[in-house]
Amino acid sequence: MADLLVGIDVGTQSSKGVLVRSDGTLVAQARAEHGMDVPRRGWAEQDADTVWWADVCSIARRLAAAVPAGDRIGAVGVSAIGPTMVPLDADGRPLRPAILYGVDTRATEQIDALEARHGAANLAAWSGMDLSSQAVGPKVAWLAKHEPETHAAARWFVTATTYLVLRLTGAMVIDAHTASHFNPLFDRSTIGWSARFADGITSIDRLPAIGWPTDIAGVVTPEAAAATGLPAGVPVAVGTVDALAEGVSVGVARPGDLMVMYGSTTFFILITEAPVEAGKVWLTAGAERGQWALAAGLATGGSALAWFRDQLAPDLVAAERGGGPSAFAALSAEAALADAELAAAAREDLLFLPYFFRRADADQRPARPRRRGRPVPRHGPRRPVSRPAPGDRLCDARKPRGYGRPRCADPARRRGGRRDGRSAAPAAGRRCGWSRAGDSRPDHRRVTRRCAPRGPRVRDRGARWDVGVDVDRPHRPASLGHPGGARSPVRRLPRALSRHATDRPRPRLTLMRAGPTYFDNTGRDDAWSGGVRLIPITTPKGEFRVWTKRVGSNPTVKVLLLHGGPGATHEYFEACDSFFPGAGIEYYYYDQLGSAWSDQPDDPDLWTIPRFVDEVEQVRVALGLDRDNFYLLGHSWGGMLAMEYALEHQGHLKGLVISNMMSSGPAYNAYAERVLMPAMDQGVLAEIKAFEANGTTDDPRYMELLYPNHYVQHILRRPLDEWPDPVNRAFAAINQSIYVPIQGPSELGAGGLLLTWDRTEDLARIKVPTLVIGAEHDTMDPDWMRMMATRLPRGSYLHCPDGGHMAMYDDQATWFDGLIAFIARVDREAAAG
Repeated sequence: MADLLVGIDVGTQSSKGVLVRSDGTLVAQARAEHGMDVPRRGWAEQDADTVWWADVCSIARRLAAAVPAGDRIGAVGVSAIGPTMVPLDADGRPLRPAILYGVDTRATEQIDALEARHGAANLAAWSGMDLSSQAVGPKVAWLAKHEPETHAAARWFVTATTYLVLRLTGAMVIDAHTASHFNPLFDRSTIGWSARFADGITSIDRLPAIGWPTDIAGVVTPEAAAATGLPAGVPVAVGTVDALAEGVSVGVARPGDLMVMYGSTTFFILITEAPVEAGKVWLTAGAERGQWALAAGLATGGSALAWFRDQLAPDLVAAERGGGPSAFAALSAEAALADAELAAAAREDLLFLPYFFRRADADQRPARPRRRGRPVPRHGPRRPVSRPAPGDRLCDARKPRGYGRPRCADPARRRGGRRDGRSAAPAAGRRCGWSRAGDSRPDHRRVTRRCAPRGPRVRDRGARWDVGVDVDRPHRPASLGHPGGARSPVRRLPRALSRHATDRPRPRLTLMRAGPTYFDNTGRDDAWSGGVRLIPITTPKGEFRVWTKRVGSNPTVKVLLLHGGPGATHEYFEACDSFFPGAGIEYYYYDQLGSAWSDQPDDPDLWTIPRFVDEVEQVRVALGLDRDNFYLLGHSWGGMLAMEYALEHQGHLKGLVISNMMSSGPAYNAYAERVLMPAMDQGVLAEIKAFEANGTTDDPRYMELLYPNHYVQHILRRPLDEWPDPVNRAFAAINQSIYVPIQGPSELGAGGLLLTWDRTEDLARIKVPTLVIGAEHDTMDPDWMRMMATRLPRGSYLHCPDGGHMAMYDDQATWFDGLIAFIARVDREAAAG
């Protein structure tokens, strides 16, 4: 009988597990994907139970089932993302979602306060590293200031591996390497906790006991055995964070050993036998007693090569996806063919600064990105390429318009749109930059190898975007041989390629990869109408037509918008025009049957959920959307319809977005009665209720009461005279013969068909990546919507702290940034396979 070993790693975007023999022979492996919540800019969270522990249980059960007959599991080890911070109560239950490692930068104010109080140099000398967003201490201090009730209720402040080991064994322990990142609470001279700088953070008796990664923390308890399938009594190691575990896995275990992880990001760990003062790098305890580790990272590695490949060789990427050779291999061959003169010139002239995004080093504070010019070559300065100089000629008839707001392809849409679809898209032009004296340089942000149809001019939006990074991209280095990584860097570029570089920062999210550019209408039979199509719909009551309008072109990202109401119009989604084109998202406005821009049959039998679901499916087929590109975004009633559609047709979906909609009508009403109504003027509420009881909600006085007393607090949090025109148009056009039978007379709770509707228990059946968006001041319960994300197998939650029910307006930046980040992540993961 052989003893097998189980290893499980919980990462930012997925968890992985292996079952191996003592000689390293792989017996089985398992994987589970999950998401990361971004409640607001600079925050990153995960739920310890529904993500970390659920993944461990799922993976452990699969590995336990794969143990060959006659063998047994002899030991278990876990590693996880870190350092993270999760507060636990006295029973070991999480009190809030975990605050993640350096990608979460919320504690900047606390870092500044600690440095001002104790001195930055003193703290760095004490901890062996500067305070940064990687440090846990400032995040505990943040909790004390912003969530004092949670901080006071916490018995323990732990990291991910501690929590998992606690669930497996009941032991409260942390490894010394991870504890080093709890600065300034860690004393490296004693390898223990210290209260020297703990004032304003926490008392050190609320921190776990410190051990070493290879120590045995305890054994699998009967309760953990029942949850995981692991045998009770099996030893469990203390474990450590993922990066150090990866170092040990490739043999970096003795002083002088150095590991460089070169994947999506680049990271190194050097083992030393004594503490080494090394400035900006991290000095931590090592994997074993008597060892130390120096570490630092660069957030671009393979990702920089991928950027180069995608931007300079879209044709090679397209060919690879069509079954051709590797785009990287083709580029390497192209570089090898460059003659010596070009290669020498490149060595003199080219400097690549891979600052696509920042790692959590000592200087990583939220900062305005600084725009830098091109490097100056030895043979003289070169003008920045972002604007043509006087006298330069353009290669086509177009003058650069600068980098202002993206121009919508439909002039009618910019004026509010036309129902008859008579609008014109600008003709697709050709661009190949501007030139003088044979020096060709692009006049736009998109970097290309050759002329291409004109794409959108993307607005910089101030300094809110870092260059080239997705907001929810895990800033975690991949291990050696990671599928997303690259094994060798491109060391030099021939001038033939490098001359196309530009110094203008790219927007963080650009989803276009290859093929036609965003406003290219080639092959589009709706181009003559500005993207408008009237789609025939078959119903039990005959055939009707519904109105749709396409904006943009992206073969992998097509978003169909389901408006709320029911019976409202697509018009309030027009805020998308300010954000989606800049992100390269193709999107479709759509008025459901009975809404103002579509046919409006007067037949109550048509207003059923199954009939609306069938309508959406017919629209999908007519528009040619499929699982390789189809994102369904439903808001309010549209969110309910999106859930219903996913339960019937999720095989056609690439991604799902449920915005500002609970999964239960009864729960919606309970929230209104428990939270919203008591906050209203009770005299006004009584008058509103009287209208409803008497069936006279068509009296103008009814809405005159609701707008100032409920709608401006919870629907769109602006004075009525500031409500945007698209919203006013959509609300004015609501078809009451649909709205009232389904929703009830107003947004102050649900009536009609929604009164008993509940799909909460069915959420687990929706397997596609799903984003749930909630808002702090919504008519819907934000805690309920957060819970929905945990019920969805691939769910994530976006919280709009300043938003109401129409958070795409009153918390616009949060809503659109989070939504675009979700689409970017799903698209990226789909492309990676």
